[in-house]
Amino acid sequence: MTHSSETIDDGEDQPGALRRWRPEARTVAAGLRTATTALAVPATLVAAGAAVAFLVVAVLAATALAGGSTVVRWLVLAVAVVGLVATVLLALRVRSTWRASRDADALADELLGLVDLQAVTTAALADLSEVTAREGGLRAASRARALWRLLRRLDVTEHVGSFERARWFVPPEVGTTWLLAQVVTWGGLVGWVLVPAVAGARLAGWF
Repeated sequence: MTHSSETIDDGEDQPGALRRWRPEARTVAAGLRTATTALAVPATLVAAGAAVAFLVVAVLAATALAGGSTVVRWLVLAVAVVGLVATVLLALRVRSTWRASRDADALADELLGLVDLQAVTTAALADLSEVTAREGGLRAASRARALWRLLRRLDVTEHVGSFERARWFVPPEVGTTWLLAQVVTWGGLVGWVLVPAVAGARLAGWF
């Protein structure tokens, strides 16, 4: 498959179909910007809360190791360090995704650039038909959803890395971010359970 990583212009050399999709692509990009803005704050708070828990556990484990090395102490420290790394990675991904969504027009161009007609399947053709057949007005949202389904159906993993913004909203990056968010969310809960448990064990002399 061939493609160009350059953004799509409104010139005459742009395929007619892609010119028709531009308003819907902008709608999708604007929706992604809104969703990213709404999710960035809670995601950052979750990452920060988990980081505090893992940092406290790491400090407790490190001070315990200063008094003697045991397998349990090293295991607790390792869990805390892995948790801290995961929270940092999530925070970096949240920032990258948020920054990628700021310029809706540039993001829309990259979403269109991901469309490789050589990869269109029968199901994708149905979405393509819905996108191109409907006119504006109240049906614009439906057309935008059809374009988003089309992008999801296409196999763009081979060249998605060439798109600075769109890559954060399609597989594999979006799946990795979602998985990391789940790990940090549940890991943070485990971390806050460990904080009083490890602190209590330290005070009791069991850890």
